[in-house]
Amino acid sequence: MNVIELQFFDYEPVNVQSLCHELNHALHYQLGIEGHYSLAGDLESALEQDLFRLDDKLPEHTDYYIQIPRMLACHLFSTGHRSDMTDMLKFSQQKLHRLLQISLPWDHLEETWNIIGFANIDDCIYVNTLSDLNYMKVPALFHLGFLQSDWRNWETYLPEYDLSLYPSLKLFLEKLEETITKNIAALCPTPEAWEVWLKLQGREDANVGYFTTVDKTQEELMALIQKVELIEDR
Repeated sequence: MNVIELQFFDYEPVNVQSLCHELNHALHYQLGIEGHYSLAGDLESALEQDLFRLDDKLPEHTDYYIQIPRMLACHLFSTGHRSDMTDMLKFSQQKLHRLLQISLPWDHLEETWNIIGFANIDDCIYVNTLSDLNYMKVPALFHLGFLQSDWRNWETYLPEYDLSLYPSLKLFLEKLEETITKNIAALCPTPEAWEVWLKLQGREDANVGYFTTVDKTQEELMALIQKVELIEDR
C-alpha cells in the first residue's frame, strides 16, 4: 500500500485514523469483502430508515421498476463490477433510490461499512466494530470523496448514456444533490437512531454527536481535521 497517497498525511492524529481506515479497506478486499448493490437488502427496518433518513426520501410509486445499463449503475455506485457492460440491471424505484441515497454521500456502500460500521446483506444488519466510528471521539459522517466525485459529471464521464431516458432517476439525483449541498441535516441520523447505533458499536458514550464532511469547504474541513481527537487505547 502506498502510504503517501493517504489523505491528510501531514496531520499526525488523523494520519493514524486514516492509516487504520485504509488498512481495513485492504483487509476487506483481501478477504473478498466489498459493499455492492447486489448484496444489499430492502433497507426496511426502522433503524435503517432513521439512521439514513430514508423514510421521507422515497418515491411515490414503490413498485415501479427502472432498468439501467450496468456501466451507469457501476458509475453511480462507485463500484468496479463492470464485467458485462451490455447487461441491463433492474431495480425497483424504491430500492434504487434508497441505495443511491446511502452510497452517493458515502461515496460507496463499502464506506458505510468502514466509516460507521454498517452493512445490510440480504436483509441482515451487520455491525463492524473496527470502523472509524470506534477510533474518533467525535465520529465523522459521510465521505470526503463526494466532493471530488465525478458522478455529477455523468454526461462527460458516460456520454453514451442519456440520463433523460431515466427521468425519475435524473430528478432524484438532482434533489439528492440539492439536499446534500443545502440541507445536509435531512440526511443525518435521528438522535435516537444514532444512540442505538453507538450502543451496537459498544461505545459507552452513546450520546456523543458527530460532524459532517460533505457540506464543508476544503478550508472548513482542514480546520476540523486539525481538531480531530482519537479515542485512547483503540
